[in-house]
Amino acid sequence: EKDPRINIGLAMGGPLNLVCVDVDPRNEGDVTLYDLEEAHGPGAFPLTFEQNTGGGGWHKLYRLPEEIKPKTGELKGELGPGVDIKGAGGYIVAAPSMHASGRRYEVGVNEYIAEAPAWIVAALKKSAAGERPEKAINFQAHRGRKHTSAGGSIIVNGERNERLFKIGCALWGKGEVSGRGELFTRLAEANLERVSPPLDASEIDKIVGSIAGRYPLGVAI
Repeated sequence: EKDPRINIGLAMGGPLNLVCVDVDPRNEGDVTLYDLEEAHGPGAFPLTFEQNTGGGGWHKLYRLPEEIKPKTGELKGELGPGVDIKGAGGYIVAAPSMHASGRRYEVGVNEYIAEAPAWIVAALKKSAAGERPEKAINFQAHRGRKHTSAGGSIIVNGERNERLFKIGCALWGKGEVSGRGELFTRLAEANLERVSPPLDASEIDKIVGSIAGRYPLGVAI
């Protein structure tokens, strides 16, 4: 209240045993997320409260079914390149804090905080004990992709519609486009720059229609 420049920190742990899956696309976290979903199945990351970070990533909040105490320091772990877990003893920056980039942290998915899936709990227990995860993920997709001139990694077959839908939701929800026509243009550009092989224009139009018909422009999705 005294200084609006001061950001908000949200402590992990506590009565809910909160943990955060921190996805950073700048370190290929979005690609790693796809690899983890492929390895652990479509329910790898249950729907939960999520915020968009000022740095262009995501925070997924989960509750642990039990308290996990590390040998020393804070509870934390790494699920793969660009995807970390923060638990008791650590904190995340919370909406509506301002990032150094000039973008604010925003609520992305306003859902009740779900219980962490068993594979994440197991990974945290091993990390707390100083052990390596049992299941080694082969991040082949991560190693095989390069950044494009559009500022992101190549989007491959099997994730094209979902990833373009998320890109479109971000543009639409943040009001970075003036309407449906500009959204189509921006997604068509991303499709040509980043998608391999690119989707047909009719598929782009379906994605645009789904977003514009479902969400109000300029309201965070």
